[in-house]
Amino acid sequence: SMSHYEAEVLPGLKEHALAELKERPKVQSEIMPSEREDRIRFTYRGNSEDLFTLKTVVAIYLINSFPVPRPKSLLGDTYFAALTKSIKYVLSLHPADTFRSFRINAAGKDSSVMLRISEAISRVTGLKRDDRNGTLLFRILPGLDRNSWEVLIRLTPRPLSTRAWRVCDMPGALNATIASAMLRLVPQNPEGRFLNLMCGSGTLLIERALQGSR
Repeated sequence: SMSHYEAEVLPGLKEHALAELKERPKVQSEIMPSEREDRIRFTYRGNSEDLFTLKTVVAIYLINSFPVPRPKSLLGDTYFAALTKSIKYVLSLHPADTFRSFRINAAGKDSSVMLRISEAISRVTGLKRDDRNGTLLFRILPGLDRNSWEVLIRLTPRPLSTRAWRVCDMPGALNATIASAMLRLVPQNPEGRFLNLMCGSGTLLIERALQGSR
């Protein structure tokens, strides 16, 4: 089925992220041509796990849009049942116990309404809210038409830009997302040599090696 997603990108990398998304045959369209340099919205007809391999985006969120005038209405049976379905879907993409807690990014996140939403999420997930270290991330914000509200759920416990291969952060280490975008500018020759002088943490070398024969 087709779902709506938001890609978070670093300023200046939107063009590269769009190009990478367009390489995916099941990406249907950009549904929100945006002036924001750090967001891309798109529709995708495929498994969400396929998006985990994107290299030029910071994170991917599943968009849930509800025709409600205020966030309190999200607690209504119909809307919260739909949200619960999306939450359980995101949880199902990972092994059990991947997420130990959750957090909410929203204006007035400590308001009585947001606290009630937090309590409801806790009930359906069994997770506690942890505003500092929660890995199941929700963003709750007004919809584009201002007559709706959206709940965005990050698909992964860590941003995609936090590579599994990076076991420690060296001072001044190149962001892997930037490195991947840089490599897209380099003509690829499977039989050629790739040299990175004074490679530091080796980010460019590792990202290039992971590209295989591209």
